[in-house]
Amino acid sequence: EDKTLRSHYQEEYSKVVADFAEVSMTRALHEETATQVMVDGDDFAGISIMSDARHCWRKNAKFSDVAFLGDRTHRVIKVITVSRDEEQHAQNHETVGTKRFYQWADENAVNILVHAHDNNKSITKIVNDRAAQGHRCENGVDTWHANKGVSKSAKTIACGPKYKEGVTWHHQLADKAASIKTHHYWAMKNCASDAGRL
Repeated sequence: EDKTLRSHYQEEYSKVVADFAEVSMTRALHEETATQVMVDGDDFAGISIMSDARHCWRKNAKFSDVAFLGDRTHRVIKVITVSRDEEQHAQNHETVGTKRFYQWADENAVNILVHAHDNNKSITKIVNDRAAQGHRCENGVDTWHANKGVSKSAKTIACGPKYKEGVTWHHQLADKAASIKTHHYWAMKNCASDAGRL
């Protein structure tokens, strides 16, 4: 009986959720655009995004969701689901989703200036190819991946073998790795994309 109820309502439920999601993403896109317009003023040329793929399970995913977030608001502006029917190999789902995203962006006159991602070489190539075609678009590495090695690097000066204490590491730095990482996030967020200021 439970399966019968589920199969009875699933189609209607899925449609309602999809409609709500579409309204939410449209609103998020408008908010992202408005926020960027307030920052850029008359120089507004487009928005910046972050993206990543989430697979439905670890290996050989049946489908993957590729999410695109606005850089300013961190709200989802588009989610594209790629199934194994479209692309056999789960490793390529993010690439397929990104190509479909840019097709949607072009059709809806959404200009993407910076596309931050997890340093995926296929996504980097897509963005570089768009730039070569005349789109004002460039690659970026998302803050989590850009900051990934900071704690590990900080730990090399915060702990080590006893005989190297005071030479390559110091015990007073043992609790500083998290603070250093937090400061890196703060600096990236507040540098206004100025490398010198960063």
